[in-house]
Amino acid sequence: MVRFSISNILFITMAPQSVGHRYRVINHAEAFERLGLRVCIVESTQVQLALSKLSDLSAVIIFRPIWSEEFELWCNLARERQIPVFVDLDDLTFDLDCQRKGEWSYWVTLSAEDKHHWHKRFLLQRRALLQSDGAIVSTMPLANNVRSLGLNAFIWPNGFNRESWTLHSQARKQRHERKKLKSSEITIGYASGTPTHAEDFNVVVPALSHLLQNSSNLHLCIVGDLDISAYHLLSKVRNQIVQRPLVPYVELPFEYARFDINLAPLEMPSRFCEAKSELKFFEAAASGVSTVASPTPPYAALIKSRRNGCLAQSTTEWVDQISWLAASKLRRRRQARRAFHSVRSHCSPNAQVRDAKRILHSDFWLSALVASKNGSNQSSSCL
Repeated sequence: MVRFSISNILFITMAPQSVGHRYRVINHAEAFERLGLRVCIVESTQVQLALSKLSDLSAVIIFRPIWSEEFELWCNLARERQIPVFVDLDDLTFDLDCQRKGEWSYWVTLSAEDKHHWHKRFLLQRRALLQSDGAIVSTMPLANNVRSLGLNAFIWPNGFNRESWTLHSQARKQRHERKKLKSSEITIGYASGTPTHAEDFNVVVPALSHLLQNSSNLHLCIVGDLDISAYHLLSKVRNQIVQRPLVPYVELPFEYARFDINLAPLEMPSRFCEAKSELKFFEAAASGVSTVASPTPPYAALIKSRRNGCLAQSTTEWVDQISWLAASKLRRRRQARRAFHSVRSHCSPNAQVRDAKRILHSDFWLSALVASKNGSNQSSSCL
């Protein structure tokens, strides 16, 4: 049960069970609190009570919004109190062109019923977005798509809170101790998470098939629900593949720490995939592991190839970059160390606080506060 008190920012989460809830709600709430703000997090059933009980609210932030009559009521209640309503988005699930043009491959695999569900979800998220005073997003491509609708967007990258940073530190230490044992085996890892990443993994399958068939000391570790049997090119090397189950978030750092080389493939070209955050890079780096990733804009902005990570697009590039890392333990260690320094600068708890301070002093935030006090809604012309 939520205990209500005087609060500055209200977070409404419409996906409390998702991993994104941790990155976009829990971590950002902690960053605001470390700046001295008071924060309240509620689910949809608690919103009206929160809006009626919380005094001195400065903003409402709604994570993964879906429009409904109830959503409309929340917005009206907030604006009656001259409080701006922001939405927080971590995927391009408001752009119908991604569906129409086949730029989200998971959509193609769905049944007619599931396609109808997702189409409706995209429509309702777009409608919720257009009713907001602006969007807080995880990447530049997401921000550009929001701005193309005539709305303001602020980029607040994904990152760590203090608890998750500590877990990764523990995983990194355990990995260091375990890797002192001499072994010629090299583990290439992929944290697949949910089946929605099936086409992303397909990007690197030809390279993995080639590498595993030609190097008996290479092994592939898959963490998550990916169906390995769907990739016929890997059938000949099945004895070199280990699959581990999907784990709770608190155990994920220790799964990354099992890897020697982490993979972060994404389907390209695909505007949906190109809008995704560089999560697989920074999660692995915080656990002490180097990454080979697809050169989407977020990954390319953070990774300097063959320095703090590697970038690969074609099968030849995937083979070359993985082979380059596999050839030298010292090379992997140096690259992982540089990746960790990059992540500490961009994604650590202190970086999240820096970004929280940045948004509070931004024109994005301040102009919305002023507009709400003047009773205007910049998004009304977009509805």
